[in-house]
Amino acid sequence: MAGTGPLASTAADGGADGGPSSHNSCDGVQCQDAPSPFCIDDTTLRKFSATGTCNGGECSYDHTDTTCQNGCALGACKGLDACSGISCVTPSSPTCVDPMTLRTYASSGTCSQGTCSYTSTSTVCSTGCVSGACIGDPCAGKTCNQPPAATCTDANTRRTYAATGTCAGGSCSYTSSDMSCASGCTSGVCNNSDPCSGVTCNQPPAPSCLSSTKRRSYNASGTCASGTCTYTSVDTTCTGTCSAGACTGDPCAGVVCNQPPADSCVGSGSTSAARTFDATGTCGAGACTYSYGDQSCANGCTNGMCNLICLKNDEVCSTSHDCCSDWCWEGICTTGACVSAGKACDVGRDCCSGKCTASGKCSTDDKCTTDGAYCSAGTDCCSGKCTDGQCVREDCTPSYSDCTYDVECCTNYCYIDGTCY
Repeated sequence: MAGTGPLASTAADGGADGGPSSHNSCDGVQCQDAPSPFCIDDTTLRKFSATGTCNGGECSYDHTDTTCQNGCALGACKGLDACSGISCVTPSSPTCVDPMTLRTYASSGTCSQGTCSYTSTSTVCSTGCVSGACIGDPCAGKTCNQPPAATCTDANTRRTYAATGTCAGGSCSYTSSDMSCASGCTSGVCNNSDPCSGVTCNQPPAPSCLSSTKRRSYNASGTCASGTCTYTSVDTTCTGTCSAGACTGDPCAGVVCNQPPADSCVGSGSTSAARTFDATGTCGAGACTYSYGDQSCANGCTNGMCNLICLKNDEVCSTSHDCCSDWCWEGICTTGACVSAGKACDVGRDCCSGKCTASGKCSTDDKCTTDGAYCSAGTDCCSGKCTDGQCVREDCTPSYSDCTYDVECCTNYCYIDGTCY
């Protein structure tokens, strides 16, 4: 049953020349200003749908009349919650908000002061929107989750509809089921009986997109109240985008996780550990994560490596890291402080790696070439001097001179009496 609401918009009656106008008087009119509920007599309350339809520039709104057991006053039933007995399951039909946007409404709404309101969802139509549907596919963007309200087909039969329907030609259809009412049927409810008797709530609304990144789905099982099923909703944030009720787009598509963080040290002192990462990681939400393992370092950790018990001078070493002096020269720990990679150097012996590059910076690529060995450039030699394809030393101690370490002697041999031979 429909009642006429207040005029929402009135178009001009004619063109500039007084003749008939081709302008649609309902263009741009949005019928969303329904009349307030009012008492049509002492026991009957009339309420209007939240959204109406436009005809000839005027809005009209469907209305429902409710009998108030304790009487009606000031637009509400006396002594009762204004929403008592109201089931918000008749949302407005889909509408075109603008030429490219379709607005649909949730199948179930909320009641406040006797009036139902429904959450709306806006969908962009790629080919335009006309008459409450996206152009091209009349079912595009259409969600069939607004079944008709339960009705009485006769004095003793109640008809209900499935919560989810199917779309064809832009229109939704819903499967109906009939049940017999032993004491009669009134306004879609069996008299003097539980209106939920025989009702199975297992047809939740279809998932929908609340926004471009948020998806709403519903529990498979619902609950029945006053003969109507309601379902708990679950909102999920999509890692990509949400379209037609589904999360789309994988942010990890094309992402290869093969660049783990550099090895590092965690903790300090005797509780420190060397942390190393797996070469291959996994992608989640577009970002790579890598598994790692920690190795306890009893003597501390440096640059992602456990410190060893340092070697004293003249003891055999592999790297400068092994030596207490932090300088391993030609396999022997010696006094001094070598220069780390990337720092300035003059000759290879300055560097912890033993390699001074042509750019005058210490490198960790390989060891320098000792005296007497083949070379192609001075940067190859520990001495920094390459003559006639052989490394030579210009700063060594000549034979029969005093020495402390082999490395000081041009012969690379310091005798036990402290003389180069």
